[in-house]
Order: sequence, then C-alpha cells, then structure tokens
Amino acid sequence: MGHSALKCWYRYDYAYEANENISQALACTTLSDSHDDTRWYTDTGATSHMTSTSGNLQSFFPYHGHDYVVVGNGSRLPISHVGHTTLSSKHGDLNLYDVLVVPKLQKNLISVGKLTKDNSCVFECCASEFKIKDKITGRIMATGRKNQGLYALDSGGAVAALAAIKTGKAPVDIWHQRLGHPHSKLLHVLASKNIIDVSDWLKTEKVCSSCQMGKSCRLPFPSHNKIAPAPLVKIHCDLWGPAPVASVQNFKYYVIFVDDHTRYTWLYPLKHKSDFFNTFLTFQRMVENQFERKIQIFQCDGGGEFSLQAFLTHLNMCGIVQHVSCPGTPEQNGVAERKHRHIVETGLTMLFHARLPKNLWIEAFMTAVYLINRLPSSKLAMDTPFFKLHGVHPDYNSLKVFGCRCFPYLRDYAKNKFEPKSYPCIFIGYSPLHKGYRCLHPPTKRVYLSRHVVFDEGILPYTDPRALFSSTSTDGSISTYAECVTGFLSSPQVNQPHTFTESSTPITTVPASSTSSLFDTPPPNSSHIPSQPNESSSPVQPSPGPTTLSAPSTPSSSVPSTPLSGVSPEQNTQGSALSPLADSGPVLPIALASAPTEPAPSDNSSSALDASGTAIPSPPATDSFLPGTLYIDLGVDPLPNTATAPSQSTNTHPMVTRSKAHAHQCHISLKPIDPTEPKSMKSALQNLHWQQAMRDELHALHQNKTWSLVPRQADMNIVGSRWVFKTKLKSDGSIERFKARLVAKGYNQLEGLDFHETFSPVIKPTTIRLVLSLAITKGWSLRQLDVKNAFLHGHLKEVVYMEQPPGFSDPINPTHVCHLHKAIYGLKQAPRAWFDRFSSFLLQIGFYCSPADSSLFVFRSSSHTILLLVYVDDIIVTSDHPSHLSTLITKLSSEFAMKDLGPLNYFLGVQVSHFGGGLFLSQHKYAKEILAKASMTDCKPIGTPLAQKHHLQLEGGPLVNATNYRSIVGALQYLTLTRPDLTHAVNLVCQFMHQPGTTHFQAVKRILRYLQGTVDYGIRLLSHSSLTLYGFSDADWAGCPDTRRSTTGYCIYLGANCISWASKKQVTVSRSSAEAEYRAMASAAAELTWLTYLLRDLGLSSHSSPVLFCDNTSALHMTVNPVFHARTKHIELDYHFVREKVAAGALTTRYVPSQSQIADLFTKAVSKDVFHRFRSKLGVLPPPPSSLRGTDKAIF
Repeated sequence: MGHSALKCWYRYDYAYEANENISQALACTTLSDSHDDTRWYTDTGATSHMTSTSGNLQSFFPYHGHDYVVVGNGSRLPISHVGHTTLSSKHGDLNLYDVLVVPKLQKNLISVGKLTKDNSCVFECCASEFKIKDKITGRIMATGRKNQGLYALDSGGAVAALAAIKTGKAPVDIWHQRLGHPHSKLLHVLASKNIIDVSDWLKTEKVCSSCQMGKSCRLPFPSHNKIAPAPLVKIHCDLWGPAPVASVQNFKYYVIFVDDHTRYTWLYPLKHKSDFFNTFLTFQRMVENQFERKIQIFQCDGGGEFSLQAFLTHLNMCGIVQHVSCPGTPEQNGVAERKHRHIVETGLTMLFHARLPKNLWIEAFMTAVYLINRLPSSKLAMDTPFFKLHGVHPDYNSLKVFGCRCFPYLRDYAKNKFEPKSYPCIFIGYSPLHKGYRCLHPPTKRVYLSRHVVFDEGILPYTDPRALFSSTSTDGSISTYAECVTGFLSSPQVNQPHTFTESSTPITTVPASSTSSLFDTPPPNSSHIPSQPNESSSPVQPSPGPTTLSAPSTPSSSVPSTPLSGVSPEQNTQGSALSPLADSGPVLPIALASAPTEPAPSDNSSSALDASGTAIPSPPATDSFLPGTLYIDLGVDPLPNTATAPSQSTNTHPMVTRSKAHAHQCHISLKPIDPTEPKSMKSALQNLHWQQAMRDELHALHQNKTWSLVPRQADMNIVGSRWVFKTKLKSDGSIERFKARLVAKGYNQLEGLDFHETFSPVIKPTTIRLVLSLAITKGWSLRQLDVKNAFLHGHLKEVVYMEQPPGFSDPINPTHVCHLHKAIYGLKQAPRAWFDRFSSFLLQIGFYCSPADSSLFVFRSSSHTILLLVYVDDIIVTSDHPSHLSTLITKLSSEFAMKDLGPLNYFLGVQVSHFGGGLFLSQHKYAKEILAKASMTDCKPIGTPLAQKHHLQLEGGPLVNATNYRSIVGALQYLTLTRPDLTHAVNLVCQFMHQPGTTHFQAVKRILRYLQGTVDYGIRLLSHSSLTLYGFSDADWAGCPDTRRSTTGYCIYLGANCISWASKKQVTVSRSSAEAEYRAMASAAAELTWLTYLLRDLGLSSHSSPVLFCDNTSALHMTVNPVFHARTKHIELDYHFVREKVAAGALTTRYVPSQSQIADLFTKAVSKDVFHRFRSKLGVLPPPPSSLRGTDKAIF
C-alpha cells in the first residue's frame, strides 16, 4: 500500500500474489473501526493522502483514471475523486493537496512524505506523540498523539463539522433532527429502504427534550379490575356544580359518595361548596353506624373543598387515608367522574322525557341515583349495587315513570265530605325518609308524600297542559313539542312567569264540562293553606328570583333531619335497617309537625311540607278532622297555560338604581366576632359576670381615690360617663376574664378649660422587633407586665367634672358630680397623664429615655442592662441579669398596681412562641378573627395576595359598601405587624378607601384568600444571628396608573432577622427609574440612620457602617458622586442626604442583582415562585414544629 498502480513494481508480474504478512504500516486500513472516525492518521509509507468521503474535502473533482489503491489484505480499492483540503488545529493550518477519495477506505491517511514536501515542514515523533514543525522557523504547525499504535492528528472539531455538513451520512439523532423529530420507527423504515444513511444506531433510545416540550401528551392508563374487598374500604367522592339553574330548594351543587366494593351511590345536594365538610361528617356517621365498618380510604380530586385544613385534620384523626388525583388528571378519580356522567345523563333524560321544568333537576338526579343503584352493572358481574350492599334483590314493582300523572290519597286534607279525595299530581320521585312517593301538585306548588297513590303512567302532564286535568286516559305517547311548550321549557328562572308565543297549530281550549269539576273546586285545604305564593299568610314568601331558604328547626318530636335509611316503597320495616342512607341522600330536611289536638287515624300516610322542609302547623278544622301532616311548597314553574299570559311591566328607565345593580353589590358581609358582650347597661345587669366586673371596677376607682363628690354648679362643664364591656381572651381564644370599664365621655371636654395637651407616645413596632431580636440573640430574659387601671394612675392638672357612674349613684348625694383628681379612661388627656406619671418614676430610679424612641427606657450600669418598652399599659422588660429584672418588677409593683404576666407570650395581639432557634411572632388569632368578620373562613386559599397583572386604579367599577371595605382593610393594616408579605397588597388597597369599587373589593377578597392559606404564618427571629445592619431598597417606577407616581419599598435586617419594612407611594412623580430608585434609597437610608441611633442608645455600636443594597446602578452612582446633574437638579435637597451619609462613611451602598432584590416584594406583584422565595427570606414561615425537648437554653 502507499503507491499507485503506475509505479507498482509488480505491475506486469501476473504471477504475483499479495503477501498476507503485510507490514504494520499497511494493517491500519483493515481495522474494523466505525465509519464515523473523522481523525487523520499519518503514514510514512503512503505516497498520497487518502480519505473515505469527499465530505472531508473543501474542493474535489471526479477521478476518471484506472488507478486503484491496494490495502493490506490485498484488496484493490477504487478511487472516486481527487481534491484538496485544509486541516485546522490550534497551532495553525495544514494544506493537503491531491487527496484521493477511496470510499471503501477505513481511515483517513496523511502521507508524511507529501505533507513535508508541500508544507515545507519537519515531522518529529516519539513513543507517545508527534509534532509537525516549520522547517525554517521551527514553529509548531500541528501535533498528534498515538492511538492504538497509530499516530492521529489533533485537528479539532472543524474537520468533523465539515464532514457532517457535506456528507449524507449522519448519526441517528442528527437524522431525527433533520426530519423534524419523527418517531424512531420512521427512521428505521427509511434506513431499511436505503433512503437515508445512518452512521450509527443507539443501543437505547434517547429522550429528546425538544420532542417532550413540543409533543408531550397524556400517558395511557392501564386497565385494571381491582375492587375493594369489602364495603367502605374505599369511598370515591366528587362534587358537581354549579348548576346553571338553582333547584327549587336553592341547591346548586351535589356531592356523591360511591363505595368501591358495591358501587352503591349516595347523593347529597348542597347549596354551597362550603357545606361539604358537614355533609361528609353526616355521611360518615351514618354508614359507619349502619354497617359497623370504618372508612379506610377516601379517593377524591384536588378540589378546594377536599383540602380544607379542618377536613384533613378530621381524616387524620379518624385514620382515613386520602388519595388525591393529580392536577388535571380526572381519570384517577374515574369512578366518581363516570358516576357523574351516568347520573346527569339519566336525570336529564327523564327530565326531558317528562318535559318538567329545569328547576326540578335535583328531583330528577335523585331519582336517577335511586334507579342506578337498582340496575345491573358489568363491574359487579351483572349484579346490582343494591344487592351487593344489602344482600337482597330490590323489588321493581314499585317503580313508576318519572313525571307521569298520579293521584295521591288526600282525603285527610278535605274540609268537608263533598270535596274530592284526590287531585291530579305529577310523580317526581321517591321519598328518602318515607315509604311513599313524592307527588307535585302544580296549582298549589306543593309536594305531597303518600303511600296511597294511583298512577297513570301513560300521561305526562307537562307534555300537554291539558293532560293533567283530562277526564279520559290516553296512551301516553310522546307528542312533538308545540311552540308554547318550547317557550315554557326554555325559561331557567325559578318562580318567574313564562310567556309563550302563539303556536302555528291553535290550542283548543278544554271544554268546561270536562274540567269544571276540578277547576271550580278549590285546591286541597284551601281554607288555611293559600294557593297563591305571594299572599302574606303563605309559609314561604317566594321572590322573583331564586330564594335562599333557611334550614328548618326540628322539634323534639320530629324525626332526624338527616335520613338514616333509604326506605323504598317495596322495603319492609326490617329491611329498612339495612339501608344506611337514602339512595339519593337528604334532599330536604323533613320534620314532623306538632301533633294535633285530636288523635290521628292509624292509616294516615300522606303528608306535606313547605319548600324549606319546615313543618307548618295547620289550624284546627271546625267541621272535619285534620291530622298533623307535612307539605312542601315548591316554587316550580306552573303548567303552561293555553291563555295568553299577562305581560309584566318592566322598568325601562335608563337610570341604574340599586335594585337593578344587584350583580354589583358587595358579597363580603361583616359579622360580629363575639356577640356575647352587652351593649347596654340593662343587658349587663342581667349577667352575674358583668355585675361583678362593674363592682370590681368601682372598687378600684374608690381605692385609687379617683374622684370626690361635689355639689353641682351651673358654671361647671360636666362630662358624662358610661360603661364599656369587653371579654378578654387568651391567645388560644378562650375567655380570660370579663372586663367592665367606666369611661368618661371625653367628646364633651372643652380645649383650654378642662384639657390642654393630649399627645402620648407609644412604642414603635420596629423598636419592639429590634429589642426582641437583640434579646433572643444575646440570650436575655423577656418578661411581660400589665398595669391594672393604668390611666387611673395619672394625675390631672386641669379641673374636670364628671357625672356619677350610671346605675351606681351615691344614695345620699344623687345629684352631686365627680371632681376628678386622677385620670380616667375616655378623657382626652388620660394617656398623656399616665405616661408622664410612669416616665417620671422610671427617671427617678435611674432609667433614661431613648431620644430615638421616647417609649423605650434604658438602664445601664457596669454590671447589667435593662430595657423597658411601654405601650400604654402593656410593658415588656428584658435584661442580661434575671435577678435585676425581678428587682425592677418589685419596685414597679410597689408604685403601681402591676401584674407580672411571666415570660413574654402574648403582647398587643401578637402571639410570641419560643422554639429552639429563637422566637416566632404570629397573629394567628387575629387573622382568624378577620376572616370570620368577613365571612370568609371557608374560602378557597390562593398562593399570592396580589394578582401579578392586576389593574387597580381609581375607577374601580360600581361602588360598594365603603364601611365594610374600610373595616376589613383597616384590620389588615394591623396584621402587617408580623406579616411583611402582606404589606404591599394592603398598602395598595388602602389607596382606595375614599371610594372603593368592585375591583378593589375583589383585590381585598384575594388578600383574604391568601390569608386563609397562610393563617398560621408569622415571622421568625433567630437566636443565631449577628448584630449587623443592612437593608434592601427598591422602587416601581411610575407604577400607579392614575398619578404615575412610583412606589418605594425597603426592608431592614439586623443580622438574620428582618425588623423593619415599608411600602409607600412616593409623594411626587419621578422622571426616570434612577430617580425613583434614588428616592427609595433615601427613605431606606433614613430608616437605617434611625436604627443606628436606636442601637447606640442601647449601648451597641458597630465598627462597620450599615450596607444598603440596590439593583439600579445609576442610583448607586448618584449616591457616590454628583453625576447626571441634568437629570437630578430638580430632586429635593433633602433626598441628597444619602449622598452625604455615603461620603461621611456612615452608609455603604452596594449593587444587588434584580433576582436577589428582596425589596421587590414591597413594590410590585411578582410571580408565585418569586413571592414564596422572597417570603421565606423575610422570615415569614409557618410555625415551627413543637418539640418535647424544649430549648437548649432555659432563658425564659
């Protein structure tokens, strides 16, 4: 090998045969390497460069000669092309000329002799590598390494890339991409037909990420026939709704429970989704009591009703395992989903067949469940669910056609013996509580429950309005819809009259002779049960739209409101005990009416109820016996009338009144949290607890010598007084004590006469968090004190007269008035008088008032430090020496009526919990009160308090109740004391207090939904933390759509603990984002400066200046030097103090990437993932798990 045929010395020796023992240099071409080896191998015996594919050449032309290449095994390989190429490496390029293309060659060969001649270079090799150097300069032109005994050139990836472009041969993944990511089977088909040339096949098929992103689909579900081994082992559940038309009883949802073993179904109608939990408790108690088994597995989807914390806690307590289907995968809850379809299809089919109004859909669905439980199922080997559950076959003789005409026995309702014993009604289902049928009488809209019913199944009254009162029976065949009937059936509203168009075929009026006996006769019991629903004596007052009916109160003699037995007409008394619940569940809570004065006959089995299920007693009859019965007034649509319905007058005036804007009314209503507190003196005197509380208050006032009685004078400005009652609760919501407070009516005071200064400082929330963080970091003790009747300790400087306490006037001098010597609650100067008295005493015993916060008092000596926080009458003290802390408490108790509450655990509505890593501050109880006040305790939680693309602006749609709005938003403002994650959302909705609209109220409801899911959250203060101050500031430029003002947001950390945060709209418009960020940095710098002063007052000084992080480089440059003068000259001078702080070394500014800017949470709405990440960095987390071990340091 290595020379052409023209130069072969054996060219004319025809007897020559190739020697099998060829040299090692020629053996390289016979190696069984793969065809995709693009490396070039040097060969000192080759006279020309050779390659296997023209794709490795930059230019080439066909070879038409007759020469060939002889390889090591003696084979003669043809030459197809000749060309040249350039091999690139990190050292330079090598030019290869006259390269022979030999398709059957296994390797790419470089002739060393031709290479050195053409490139004027030197070839040097050793045992492991070789080098090609320039002959004159010695510069390295290329290198290579020894590979399997051969010297391979290091040519980089350029040659391989060039070969992949110019040749048709490629790996299978390249063909997969070339052909648009088809299935691998198609590639095999093309390769088997030699249409494409695949260089290598993968042993295992790779997962193409692009295919998954572009063609991902649902995976198939394997079929299985696994069934639970016994009843109640597994229960499938799902909720259906809302229905487009509310039922007569105002139901809009229903929930089904399906037993996996028997496929038996229970259906419970619901008015609201929030009713599910109580319904499940009813169902669980019933089935577990009836079958003496426990529910083991509960299968459901991921609906909000199945993820309520109360429901999950109940399942855990009962040991029930919950199986939840994956999001968007209803197939995993397929048993319940298919049962929904079966119920809805069966119910609607019966409803359409009978032409009944749509508001009777719940009756149709319940009847469908009743029948489905009695139909054979292929899953049960063609047995019925009823048989699998009860062990007996159902009786089908009692089944009747839904919606047919029937005649219940109503003799007991007749006033005299000349009235009919029955009236034509419509059969609408089976009673879940009675062994009887439910019969609707359309003229009176009542449902009668009776066992004695005669059915005419061939007549469907709603298909023909005349059929109900027809005197002759028909075959009951289904007739086509008339236009009048179509118009009647198309109306979805309850209790609304229907208008009909004239039919092309005129409707013949029924002769009077055939119906006079019915139309002329009043309806049953017409003397005391009105036939018109709008009369004042009617038990249920229907409204033009769907009416919400209250649940009935069951008398002591009534049956339970929840049915305990699914008794059908064919079941006997013994068999009813086996049925755990009605097939369709409790549609209406049915209660028995009070017993009549006369004994009821034993064969009475008819009853009637009102629409809400409440028993309506009937007055005693004078001339006939009326037993205690029940009836239902259903607001069903009346039968289509052949006469033209009178048109109702409608208000066509363009003015939008409140009655026309019902859809825009606020759906959040406030309700009192604790209705037990008396609102008047009269109601308080009826309770012994409040009487004792008032006596205790008066005793404290007299003991404190608060006033003295003086005669009333004409020139006195006398202030009134009143009692205020408050139930004091513990952190867990239990009652701590009943508190009665005598307060003065301070609004009657006159400035300059009986009061002057009124301002009294209170501790700032940031100071509280800073002191708590400092105490937990240093391991100091925290104690809580409460001053009894704090305001009574303040001395008055002005002369104030007050009326005597209501109900407790002096019997000797009832007309005298109280000359107040000390402050009392309600006086305008009372807080200031108390603070002056208390602060004066602290200054006397060695404390000094912090200039940074006047409600923080500090005592420092060489041996110990004491910090005292005052918020009116609530006090927090901490010290590095517990003994000195006890001494201080003793001194305070000797001067004031002080109560030591022990270690800090509940302060200003904030619950303080101690755990191994520090303190946990939460307002769990207060958050629950807000949700209860807004009637949203059962709302569905949501992940963020603010929609990422909200559009809140001043024009928020129709106005809502501003009082409710302000009450809820004001309560949420105080919640931000421990919830910085709510700060921006609450600040945003606070901007619309003056004129709230529906969109603003929707934003408040979203905050409440977020609060529902995080009601237990609070802020953690870690003990393992430094005392270094640093903060984050950010701004949302022109974020307000109305004013185009920017929003400032910042948060300040003391080590690992976040102690201060704010979100506020800037007072002026910024011309650039840099200006908005600069103003935000100024606000954050002011807060950092104040905190620095506060730490200095506490005796803590840091060697390093606070650091302020910002994500805007232009704003950072502005804090260092006065750049961008043209863009900053209009900024107020006070904002430039941040530049002065930086220049003085009192503040350091640094850049932080936007993805790490925590202050984003206070300026704009972010995505759910970003929000949760920043929320955890703020320390807002769920409560830490309780530990039986306790803390390592017993410092509290």
